Formats: sequence, structure tokens, C-alpha cells
Amino acid sequence: MINAEEKLERFSASLLGETWQSSEEMIKKAESESTERILHASDKYAALAKKTIKEQTKAIRLKYVKTVAAGKLEAQQAVLLHRRELTDSLFENVEKRLLGFAASEKYGDYLCGLVEKCIKESGASNVTVRLSARDFDRRNELFGRLADVQAVKDATIRLGGLKCTFAGSNVMYDCSFDTALEAQREAFGGYGEMMSE
Repeated sequence: MINAEEKLERFSASLLGETWQSSEEMIKKAESESTERILHASDKYAALAKKTIKEQTKAIRLKYVKTVAAGKLEAQQAVLLHRRELTDSLFENVEKRLLGFAASEKYGDYLCGLVEKCIKESGASNVTVRLSARDFDRRNELFGRLADVQAVKDATIRLGGLKCTFAGSNVMYDCSFDTALEAQREAFGGYGEMMSE
């Protein structure tokens, strides 16, 4: 027969075994839950970190794009300013040369040739020549050899040249340096715009 001490030992061993097994299961379950929580927290913080990095990257890219765009705009403005200065300088030199030509001895022959050309193209003879104030004061000297030429001042002509109108006609021949220079300036500006595109 089994004595009481043996029964107590078996009971203790059995209880100890069950407790040990139960505690092992509880420890494993706790470790598993702990690992799961850590992974869940890790995933949560990793997602948060990823989201934060994404937002910061987006902000940096936006700032970079703005900085590059501002730099491009500044460079384009500097180029346009420099081009405008060069254009102004070029056309100032052209104006000086035109004024120099208007003061030369060849200028009178040039104007008479323009009037003769306008008369020939229009087929009319009674011509009104519009001149700058400077040229109007020299009209007899400039057009002495031409008959049927009436001269009037035209405030729109500053550099030289002339405009011809004919009695009974609504046509004006504009041979003024001012109009030609302005047309060249506009064409030059359009060419510069095409080149910059």
C-alpha cells in the first residue's frame, strides 16, 4: 500500500507539475502577448515615423522647387534687364546716327528722293510733306528743286524723314525715321522674345 507520505509526494509532484506547466504556459502566453504588443507598437511607431518622413520629404521637395523657381525667375529677370539695356543702348546709337544723317548734306537729296518716289507711286502731283520742326525750318533749302510741294510741321516726327499726303487721297506715305525705328525696335523685341523661348 501506498503510504501517506508517498501520496503526499505524488500529490505535491502532481501539483508542482501542474503549477509548473501552468506557469510555463502563462509565461509563454505573456511573452507572446508582449512580443505581439511590441510588434504592434513597433508597427504603429514605424508607420508614424514613415508618415513623418514622407511629410518632411514633401515639404523639403516643395521648398526646393520654390527655391529653384525663384532662382530661375531671378535669372530670367536679370537676362531680360540686361537685354533691355543692350537694346536701349543699340537704339540710342541708331538714333544718334539718324540725327547725324539728318544734319548731313546728303539728307536734302534723300528727302527729295523720298518725295519723288511717293509722287511716282501715288500718281498725284499736289503733295503735302509733313516734316519735323527742325526740317520745317529748312524746307526751302531741302525742297527748293521740287514744284508743288507744300510743307507742314508734324510733331510726331522727331528724328527726321517725312510723311507725304496728297490732295483728294486718304493715303499717307510714312517715310519718317521715327516710325521706321519704332518698327525695328518692335521687330527686334519680338525676335528677342522668340530666342528666349
